[in-house]
Amino acid sequence: MLLLSNTENLTLQTLTPGKVDFTVYYADHTADTFTLGANTGTVSSIVHTHMVPIPNVAITRQVRTVIVVNRDTTPTAQTVLVKKTVGTGNTFLTANTSLGTGESLEYLGERGWKVLNRQGTVKVQSTLSGPVSSLALGPLAAGMGTATRPHLTGATWGIYIGKSPRYPVSSFQVRWRTTVAAVGTTWAEIGVYVGNSRHSANNAGAGVSVGMQLRCIGYADVSAAVATIAMQTTTITMLTGVVLPPDEDVWIVFNSDFATSGCTLSASLHDDLLSGSVCFLTSLSRRPSEDLGQTVALAGLTTFAAGPTFQAYW
Repeated sequence: MLLLSNTENLTLQTLTPGKVDFTVYYADHTADTFTLGANTGTVSSIVHTHMVPIPNVAITRQVRTVIVVNRDTTPTAQTVLVKKTVGTGNTFLTANTSLGTGESLEYLGERGWKVLNRQGTVKVQSTLSGPVSSLALGPLAAGMGTATRPHLTGATWGIYIGKSPRYPVSSFQVRWRTTVAAVGTTWAEIGVYVGNSRHSANNAGAGVSVGMQLRCIGYADVSAAVATIAMQTTTITMLTGVVLPPDEDVWIVFNSDFATSGCTLSASLHDDLLSGSVCFLTSLSRRPSEDLGQTVALAGLTTFAAGPTFQAYW
């Protein structure tokens, strides 16, 4: 779970009065440093509480563990909710969760959320967690970028990043890297599409035909980002009134139009056995903002070689 700027925080919302303790363990990352941190607190009323200090500028905060415990002395259930606050907006990380006295709601990195009883065993099997990032790709590290994928005019890249989490998502962040800047960009967009692929049974390598019906439910303008060489972080917000459905196949679609030359994106090797039809290249020049709210037919070629690298953080 990442907090990427000083406008982002982790918030505990207590919906019933009573004593609730919380503990958060995290790590702060900069280009050169790695610093461990922790924060604890007690809440005894119906209130919104920031669970960690606001990160400084240029720090990426990685939250690894969150523990929320009902410490009230009376046998009264407490209802809590954890959400990520970005400016004035919220992304709900859990549903309303009722905790009996001594019970806890815990988040343990890639293991997701779970509720423990007073004996410390799982009370409710987590239905709140989902994939933290792309199925096939490791972390975007400082030295990454030896493999690249130039973007050509009239081409659309689609990257399968896995299943959506099992809770509704109204926005999420995408990490990606430009290694060569675009010149004379007319427009550049990243869209989030949902739907299943249909491809041939021949998984021998690149060039397998693919056809699918994908629905665009959100996009972001990245025309300024492609003109720079950097690790990029883009927030994609869903169409008004729409959330990312739980357990849905999610695709990140990238396309741009330029007058002089296009950007080059960092790439990583893909394996079709890891996440199916990992990426596709289509000659149909799709623009996410024009596809927004629509189901569109996409046909092209899958590739199991190097494709652009995108990671999603719910």
